[in-house]
Amino acid sequence: MTPALRQRGVRRPRAAMGAAGVAHAGAKSREHSLSRNNSSQNLREAEAAAAAVVLQSGGELRRRKGDHHQAAKGRPVLPRCQSEPEDVREASDVANVTNVDEQIAHALETSLGKRPSLETSTATTATATTAAAAEAPAAAAAETSEGSAAVHEASIFELLKFTVPTMGIWLASPILSLVDATVVGAQPVVGVTELAALTPGTVLVDYLVYVFTFLGIATTNILSVTVAERNAKRTQSRLNDALTLALVCGVAIGSLIFFYNAKLFPLVISTTSAELVQPASTYASIRAIGIPFALIGMVLQCAFLASKNTRVPLVSTLIGGAANLVGDIALVKYWGLGIAGAAWATVLSQVLTVLVLASKCNGTFAGMPFKMRAKVPKLSSLLEFLRIAGPVSIILLSKVVVFSVISLSAANLGATASAAHTLLFNVFLFFCVPGDSLNQCAQTFLPPVQGLARSERKLKNRIILTGNFVGIVNALLGVTLIF
Repeated sequence: MTPALRQRGVRRPRAAMGAAGVAHAGAKSREHSLSRNNSSQNLREAEAAAAAVVLQSGGELRRRKGDHHQAAKGRPVLPRCQSEPEDVREASDVANVTNVDEQIAHALETSLGKRPSLETSTATTATATTAAAAEAPAAAAAETSEGSAAVHEASIFELLKFTVPTMGIWLASPILSLVDATVVGAQPVVGVTELAALTPGTVLVDYLVYVFTFLGIATTNILSVTVAERNAKRTQSRLNDALTLALVCGVAIGSLIFFYNAKLFPLVISTTSAELVQPASTYASIRAIGIPFALIGMVLQCAFLASKNTRVPLVSTLIGGAANLVGDIALVKYWGLGIAGAAWATVLSQVLTVLVLASKCNGTFAGMPFKMRAKVPKLSSLLEFLRIAGPVSIILLSKVVVFSVISLSAANLGATASAAHTLLFNVFLFFCVPGDSLNQCAQTFLPPVQGLARSERKLKNRIILTGNFVGIVNALLGVTLIF
């Protein structure tokens, strides 16, 4: 190759390569410029998106702060859009406010191609928010289920632990009646006549008081729920209402018996048993003084039982029973007051029982503050008592009618037959007490689980099993006494 040719051959490729290099360099420059422009544009878009997020979140925060400020001043707050449920909107608000920094980071890094676009991130955030909102009702339902499962279901042992002391409380009345009958009947001269007079006297006083047992039943049903809820205000209100009703009913019934028993007994006692009218009237007049204390004591005992406290009622019953026993022996046997002494001893025991119960609940009751005071019950409270007491009072009244007819029929058979009926009927009432104790147990434990189908069904079955056990023991005891 000649030098000229070599020179041309060398020059031409260099020239061609130089032109290509210039074109390539220009393309690289344009691409770099375009990339720089695109990056600047993406950065500007990202900054604009971040600013929009900040403004939107800031506006949301300012709006929420303004709502709280208006609510704090007691001014009305304009309602928000109701196009979606409240729990979904609250969950969305929380997600939008708490994810501001994350959304800004998404917007800034989108320009560098490190993360998905802001739209994708926002869609992901919205999806997560919707999922969280959808899971909120399920979580609430799970929490409700856990709360329902947390309701205590009493075992058979706990039911027996409550029922047995309650039997001791309700057994006090028939036992003391037996003591009254024994002490009065042991008098040498007038023992049989005054023992027979206890039958019509007891029918008029104790059976009328028994009708108002619906006050105790209603108190147990209402307070068992309020105590379980730890609602101190409602517990105090309803217990004071019950005590006021007991006082009013006790004074009314006591006054009627005190002033009109002498006119009533000749109407129900035949002329063949006319000797029973005067001692029966004496007994009823004295016992009428203690009727308000009897009803108040019954309400207080049921209130303590509603709080599952059997110790205080049992202690008060033992103190009252001891006072009755001592009074019977002192007033009837040593002072010779006869049937009047037995009546005064019963009134004394009722007063002491109320004093013991009142001393244990004035200040605190069931671990909650309580102040005993007389108050006029509201109409809603009266309707609540009436709703529970209405059906129960019909049942109680039917039992009283049956027992009254039997007792008054026995009184008209003569002094001896009436005296024998008094003793045996008190024995019969002794074996009826376990049923009343189971009734009290059901009234105490069932109302707090009302509406919880599973817990209510299980508790009912356990109460039935407890009743079967108590009934079998009661029957065996009765057979043992007979034979």
